[in-house]
Amino acid sequence: TPKPMSELLWNQIPFVTAPSQDDELLLVNGSEQTRRIKQKDFVYGQLLTLDYLIDPSQNAGVGSANTWGLIPFNSQGGGVSLNADGSFSLGAGLYMVRFFSRFAVSNKARMRLQNISDGVTMAAVGVFSNVAAYNSVLAVIEKKIELNSGISLGLQFNVEVASGETFNRADSALAGLSISVAQGFIWKLG
Repeated sequence: TPKPMSELLWNQIPFVTAPSQDDELLLVNGSEQTRRIKQKDFVYGQLLTLDYLIDPSQNAGVGSANTWGLIPFNSQGGGVSLNADGSFSLGAGLYMVRFFSRFAVSNKARMRLQNISDGVTMAAVGVFSNVAAYNSVLAVIEKKIELNSGISLGLQFNVEVASGETFNRADSALAGLSISVAQGFIWKLG
């Protein structure tokens, strides 16, 4: 009898072992020089984190529709420099960045990584969250960036429908806790 397609494909997948921490990876960046880094440095080394922490017993929302606003990161880890307005600064180097934020009751929601120093958008994403159904969506930006000098960056958002619950709907059962409604993970690669 003929085998199902899934079984045929599964048998064609090579087995891969996880690299050890001392294995080296090659990073190639267009015409730039190739860089070698150890697996442990890529996965575990120089991880910078950002969070927008709020009190979950309070609503967290947006005051103006169709206007770009800054997600005000208020917690950091790993040495990233956090500015007073919630933007952050990175020095020269090669980075892999990943940002997440949940949007609810906003219809169209947009998120972008903005170079505050010169106004250039480095990455952007758009998602849809149905206001009538009160559903939420997760917007994600992931990008490798190379900075020739230190700059200030900001994670910005823009929603079609302004709501006092865009980032969080109050839940008194969580009073006294702190939750992150936007996060950033930044790996320094070189």
